[in-house]
Amino acid sequence: MLAQAEKYIESRGFHLMTREEIPKFARCSAESYGDIYYALDDYFVGHPCTKDELWEMWLFNLKYFYSRALIYSDSPDCNAWLLWVPPGCKGVSVIDFLRYGGIRLTLKLGLPAMKRIMHYEDYSASVRLNATGGREWYWYNLVVRPEAQGQHLVGKLLKPMLEYCEQNGRQAYLETHSEKNVGIYRHFGFEVVSNGTIPGTDVTHWGMVKQVLTDNL
Repeated sequence: MLAQAEKYIESRGFHLMTREEIPKFARCSAESYGDIYYALDDYFVGHPCTKDELWEMWLFNLKYFYSRALIYSDSPDCNAWLLWVPPGCKGVSVIDFLRYGGIRLTLKLGLPAMKRIMHYEDYSASVRLNATGGREWYWYNLVVRPEAQGQHLVGKLLKPMLEYCEQNGRQAYLETHSEKNVGIYRHFGFEVVSNGTIPGTDVTHWGMVKQVLTDNL
């Protein structure tokens, strides 16, 4: 399933992330999110999240997802990129945690931060499973460099994958923690299916699904 999606996206002229480009994509995330307030990242680290902390989190995530998820950008310059998790992708095992730099991440962020991240991942997975039954393509992350804002890159990157989901009878799912983003994602056909507060926090969590006209599963 992943290989088929990669071939489709590549045929539409987009750039698939290579293993060597993981640091570049992580840097793009750190630069993009580092200058804006994002409640979830601050919750993870327990204070205003820095670019260095974002770099560490995304370096780990991209190493883990490299062979498990669809990760593509507008071009090799990586002005904007998306990460989609395919149906059936499992969570991080202990072996994977160690293999992809979990000890380094724990030393950089601290054990309390790692516990908060795991707490959130458990909550997120439960909400998503209730909403989709585990049959969805999960829009895990979107990054646009600050200097590339206003170039309509979100729609450019997003449209072909939504078409792919429709053609293959798969729901597309995303989550956000910004009420402003809810309206933006509705523009692309997503609707809110869950709205709650992450347990133990004041961070609101919206789950959104783009349904398909014909579910051929």
